[in-house]
Amino acid sequence: MDRAIYRNLIFFILLLISFQHLQAQNDNDANMHLVYDYMYSKEADKLKELAESRFLNTKDITKQIMGNVCMINYYSLINDEKGFAKYAEKAVELASQTKKELDRAYAELGLAIYYSEVKKDDLFTQYVNKSINTLSKYNYENLSLTYLYYLKDRYKVKNTFERDTFINNFKANQYAIKSRNNVLINLTYIMIGNNYRNKFEITKNKKYLDSANTNYNYALQYAKLIKYLPSRKSAELMYYGSYGKIASYMFKDDTESMKAYNHILQTCKDDSRFNNVTALIRNNIGSIFLKQGKYVLAEQQFTQSYQLSKSDDRIEIPKKISILENLSKVYEMLDQPQKALTYERLAKELMRENYQKQFDSKAKSIEIFYETEQKNQHIKQLEEKNSIYNKQRLMYIGIILFSFTGIIFIAYILHYKQKINKQRNNLLIAERIETNLKLQLEQEEKSKLKIEQELLVIKQEQMQKQALAKSLQLDHKNTFINNLKDKIKQRKHINIDKIIKEELFADKDFSTVQNIVQEVHPNFFKRLNEISKRKLSSQDLRYASFIYLNMDNQQISTILKMDSNTVRTTKYRLKQKLGLCKDTDLAVFFKKSGVIKKQGTV
Repeated sequence: MDRAIYRNLIFFILLLISFQHLQAQNDNDANMHLVYDYMYSKEADKLKELAESRFLNTKDITKQIMGNVCMINYYSLINDEKGFAKYAEKAVELASQTKKELDRAYAELGLAIYYSEVKKDDLFTQYVNKSINTLSKYNYENLSLTYLYYLKDRYKVKNTFERDTFINNFKANQYAIKSRNNVLINLTYIMIGNNYRNKFEITKNKKYLDSANTNYNYALQYAKLIKYLPSRKSAELMYYGSYGKIASYMFKDDTESMKAYNHILQTCKDDSRFNNVTALIRNNIGSIFLKQGKYVLAEQQFTQSYQLSKSDDRIEIPKKISILENLSKVYEMLDQPQKALTYERLAKELMRENYQKQFDSKAKSIEIFYETEQKNQHIKQLEEKNSIYNKQRLMYIGIILFSFTGIIFIAYILHYKQKINKQRNNLLIAERIETNLKLQLEQEEKSKLKIEQELLVIKQEQMQKQALAKSLQLDHKNTFINNLKDKIKQRKHINIDKIIKEELFADKDFSTVQNIVQEVHPNFFKRLNEISKRKLSSQDLRYASFIYLNMDNQQISTILKMDSNTVRTTKYRLKQKLGLCKDTDLAVFFKKSGVIKKQGTV
C-alpha cells in the first residue's frame, strides 16, 4: 500500500514538471493550416471568421493568443493599423497571464507583425528573433517558424544581402518542408527564386538565373498539391508571374513571358478578387509592348491597368505610380503630350499623397507605438508584481510539496524499519523454535540411545545370567555323570532308572531355583562376583543360590546328592572367598552387605 502511494507521488511530481514543457503541436492543427490558406489567397473575411470561431471563442488561452495573432494578420491585409495594434496588445496581455514560454513566443510573433507594419526596425528585429529563439526549442512549431523567417525576408532586416536574404529564405523553406504545408513550401520556393533573380539582375551571372528557374519549378510542383482551390490559384498565379519576369532573360524574345502573363489573365478573367493581379500583369504586358515599340497595344494595357488599380487599395502606391509613369511615356511616344503631361501630373500628385500618407502613417504609427509602449510598460509592472507573487506562491508550494514529500518519505522509512524489525523478530522466533526442536530431537535421540543402551545392558545381563545358570546346571550334570561313572566302574548294584529320575527332579528343582533367583534378584550373581576376594566357581554360585533360598545343609545335601560334610566344606570355602570368618551366617551376610537390596533390587 505504502509503495503504491510513494510511486503515485513521484508520478504526480514528474507529471507536474513535464506539464510545463508540453508542446502546442500547431503543425497538427488543421485550423492553423487553413489560416495560411486564407492569408495566401487574401481572403481577409474568411480569416477573421476563422479566428473568431476557432480561436478567440475558446477557453484555451493559448488558442486565444493565436487568434489575436490571426486578427493582426487580418488587419494587416485590410491595412488597418489601429486594429492590429489593438490585437497585438491583447496577445501580450494574455501571454502575461499564463507565464508560459510558448504563449509569450506567440505574442512576440504578433508584435513582430505589428512592428513590421509600423516600420519599427529595431523592435521588429528584437521580437522576431525572440519568437524564433523560443519556438525553435519545440518540434511542432514549423508553421510559425516559416512565417517568422518569411517576415524577416520581407522586411529585409539590417544585414548584408547574402546573409539577410538567402539564410532567411533557406530557413523558411526548411521549416516549411517540415510543416508539410504545401502553401508555405510553394511560397518559400518563390522567395528563393526571387532572390536568385535579384542576384542575377545585379551580377548578370547566368547560374543565378538557372537557380531561380529551378526554384520556381519546385514552387509550381507544390502549387499543384494544394487542396484549397483559392490558395492553389494564388500559388499558380505567383509562379506564372515570377516565371514571366525571368523568361525575358532566358529567351531571345518575350514570347514565353507573354505566354505566362496571358495565362494569368485567362485565370483571373471575371474574378474581381484578382483585379490587383490583373492590373499588375497588364502593366507588365504593356511594358513589353512599349519595349517592342507597339505603343498602341502598350497604351491599351496601361489604360486597363490604370482603371483596375486606381480604386484598389491592395495595390501599393509605388506600383500605381509606375503605371501612371508608363502611361505618360506611351502617350509621349504616341505624340500626345497633353495626355502624357496629365498622367505625369497624376503620378507626381500620387507621389505627394504617398509622402503625406507615409508621414501621417508614421505619425500615427508613432502615436500607436507610444500608446502601446505605455500599456506594455504598465503590463511589465504588473508582470513584475505577478512575478514576485508567483515566486512567493511557488516557494510556498515548493515548501508544502517538500514537506509532504518528506513526511511521506519518513513514514515510508518508519514503516520499512518496522517491517524489517518484524521480519527480524519473526526470523528470531523461527530460529528459536528451530533450535528448541533440534534440542528436543537431540534429547529424544539421547533418551532413545540411553534406553537402547539400557536394554542392551539388560539383555547382556540376562544372557550372562542364563549363561551362569546353564553353567551351574552343566556343572551339576557333569558331577552327576562322573558319580554315575564311578558307580558303574565299581560295579555296584545301582538302580539307574531311579538315579536318572531323581536327577531329573533335581534338575527341575535347580531350574526352578535359577528362575526364582533371576526374577527376584536379577543382579544377585553379579553382586557376589563384585564383593568376592577371589573368583567364584560355578559350584560356589550354586551353593549361594541355595543359601539365598534359606536352605539348610541337609536340604542342600539332599538336592545335590552330597554328604553334609561336603556341603559344610563348600560353604566354608565360599566364606573364605568372600572374606568372611568361619562363624558368619551367609544368608545374614547377603542381606546386610547389600547383595540383596530392598524391593528386590540388587
